[in-house]
Amino acid sequence: MIREEEIILHMLNDFCHHQSSEWFHELDKDSYDQDKLVNILIAQGLGGLASYQLYNKSHLLIQPKILNHMFLQDVFMSVNQADLLKEMTTYFEEEKIPFICMKGSVVRDSYPEPSLRNMGDIDIVIHYEDRFKVDHIMMDLMGCKKMVDNHSVWTYNIKFLTVEVHNHMFYEKLSNDFDYIGYFDGVWDHIKNAEVFGVSSPYLYVPEENYHFLYLMVHTAKHIINKGYGFRAFIDMVMYTKKNELDWDYLKKELKNIKLLSFTQVCFAFCERWFGVTMPLSVPLDEKFYQEISAKVIRDGLFGLENEDNIGAAEAKVYKQGKGSYFVTMLDHIRRRLFPPYEEMQLIPWYKFVDGRPWLLPAAWVYRWGYCLVKKKDESMDKLLRPYKAKDKIEERIGYINHWGL
Repeated sequence: MIREEEIILHMLNDFCHHQSSEWFHELDKDSYDQDKLVNILIAQGLGGLASYQLYNKSHLLIQPKILNHMFLQDVFMSVNQADLLKEMTTYFEEEKIPFICMKGSVVRDSYPEPSLRNMGDIDIVIHYEDRFKVDHIMMDLMGCKKMVDNHSVWTYNIKFLTVEVHNHMFYEKLSNDFDYIGYFDGVWDHIKNAEVFGVSSPYLYVPEENYHFLYLMVHTAKHIINKGYGFRAFIDMVMYTKKNELDWDYLKKELKNIKLLSFTQVCFAFCERWFGVTMPLSVPLDEKFYQEISAKVIRDGLFGLENEDNIGAAEAKVYKQGKGSYFVTMLDHIRRRLFPPYEEMQLIPWYKFVDGRPWLLPAAWVYRWGYCLVKKKDESMDKLLRPYKAKDKIEERIGYINHWGL
């Protein structure tokens, strides 16, 4: 582990124990690369948190100024997101639209200073039948611009703020054989009223603590299977389990039911090693796997990057979901890339003309083939042939998923 990574983990260890990191100011400046340290923190979305850890009146001027700027930016975003949610809630109340806040807007209250848990958008869940009312509120009354409409997620933007409106809490198949979409469609049976960003309303809900924890683990698994996840997801686990009185007997049983017990145990083991905390569920970690994942988390940044580590991630996920041999599964994967189904094509902006007109699907395929051949032939051929050209990388990725307990 390089020096900069050691410093970051020491800092995060302090944060999880509610201790400041004043030792940082005594470090020999030649013992680490400040630019490299700052770049890692920015990529991990932890610049503001690091500034909070390093704050000391006598040393404020010698900490990297960009970290202090990121702290102020996080606070600024938090204040504006609170105002946005307050305005939304007023309109939702008038129209009697119930909605559920989830993810960062809920987890942030587990942090010693909520604005330290920065978030790029506000995620809410609504009933599908309320989507037109919500559309009217967001666009006509609040002046937002709709950025995405894919029949299940509507993304609205106003200035520098973003709101994602969902009618499902979860959307994807993971690498194990369980219906997470159907499971989390039951969220409306597991909600309670609570303040979010200091805003409360009889129409504003959050998931019950145990249920939301299960969702956080599924959401983490999704990112790790797809491309990767940064340290923040694991800090969330520590903060959330410390702040809330969770029923671990129930959770252990439910995690086993949804096929994520082994994964959660591995995640908690990393939390213990990285942050020096004691977690309720944990297992011994293979030392080689620990070293590899620690380095990968650093390289991946907050949400996973397109890098050497993640070559074959999509194919490995497909194989884990498949029932047949590698050859048969990958052949079917190539077929789906050549002939994507209507359910996928209708959501892609360039092929919107098929939405509601499935008979136009062949025309969309031809258009897609032509565009790929003319505009990005090499990239398209690489993706098409990757199951065979990068078989070793894909098999390595499959082993990586298995090690995570997925």
